[in-house]
Amino acid sequence: IPARLEGSFRVGDTRHAVSDISRLKALGWQPRWAPEKSVRDYRRYLEEQTDIEDILDYAQKRMEQMEVVRRAEGRGRG
Repeated sequence: IPARLEGSFRVGDTRHAVSDISRLKALGWQPRWAPEKSVRDYRRYLEEQTDIEDILDYAQKRMEQMEVVRRAEGRGRG
């Protein structure tokens, strides 16, 4: 599925996030898997979905109906 850069965003979404688990580690917690494995597993899961385009189209339309997706007001790129 090709990426679509349409200048829209979902209200309330965090654009970029980086987790700091140092305090959890100080309490003795350790992650079960490396981030690379998690991403690889998630990608494999997505690739196994047969109707993903239908799901994405439905989700996009539903978010637009609920006014969750809005257009970004960008500055001109002269």
